[in-house]
Amino acid sequence: LIVDTIRRLHPFGVLSAHVGTLVTRLYYLKHNLPAMSIIPISAMKLKWLRGELDTSSVLCPADRYEATLRRSPKNITVYQTLSAQLMVAAVHEIEMRVHMIIEREDEMREILRTNPEFNHRQRSIVARAVRTPYAEFRIRYRQKKHGVSYATARRDMVELTTKGYLRMEQYGKSFLFLPGPR
Repeated sequence: LIVDTIRRLHPFGVLSAHVGTLVTRLYYLKHNLPAMSIIPISAMKLKWLRGELDTSSVLCPADRYEATLRRSPKNITVYQTLSAQLMVAAVHEIEMRVHMIIEREDEMREILRTNPEFNHRQRSIVARAVRTPYAEFRIRYRQKKHGVSYATARRDMVELTTKGYLRMEQYGKSFLFLPGPR
């Protein structure tokens, strides 16, 4: 309501929409509400305003919404209905993204589990590299974690580097392995 009221009345000129958004976020922060939760809804509202959202899933297109507000500015039913529908659309989009990520992780997990070119130590390294794109791997840590010799831990890491799963950087006398392009 705050954003639409400020946007419609234009008390701050061209900056009215931005000021309204800031006021809303300050309200969220002051009342310990998750300010990040409004980002997917704001993105969905932007899609709706641009006409990129399927109008069958929302109350009306943007131009009809504006006309309705001009006819009866005190009636907030249209605003509340539209906001609820945009929230549902945003949640649905997030659910679809999460579902795709889960499917991709399941596929990767299956590839790792069935791929004969990896031993169990290498599988754990690649799995962590997939989950954490900024992960760092050190030979000494792998040696201690898996209870193997330094040469075995180093060989595991170098094999993954030659296959493109890791990339190696040298810092002084030690090597640091990072997730590779593959």
